[in-house]
Amino acid sequence: MKEKFQTLVSPEKTKTYQRIKNRIANKPHLEISQAIAIKVLDKLDELGWSQKEFANQMSVSPQQVSKIVRGSENLTLESLVKIEKVLGIQLLVLA
Repeated sequence: MKEKFQTLVSPEKTKTYQRIKNRIANKPHLEISQAIAIKVLDKLDELGWSQKEFANQMSVSPQQVSKIVRGSENLTLESLVKIEKVLGIQLLVLA
């Protein structure tokens, strides 16, 4: 039984532990990115736009939009302002 299991286990080291540590360290960032993703998805639904249409309006690749709507993209200030302009929504709130 042990031999069967060992044949399934990769001999290469994985980076899973490091990815988990990075995710925990980036949790505040991820929460904000996910909140932005929800706002973007809600607005796309309201406008009746596909992600492809949004990508065209943003002049970015569909893959870039996919990262945005997954909430996994570390957006620059420039990107945030561009999203706001294209969608007509407010993502940044200044005190």
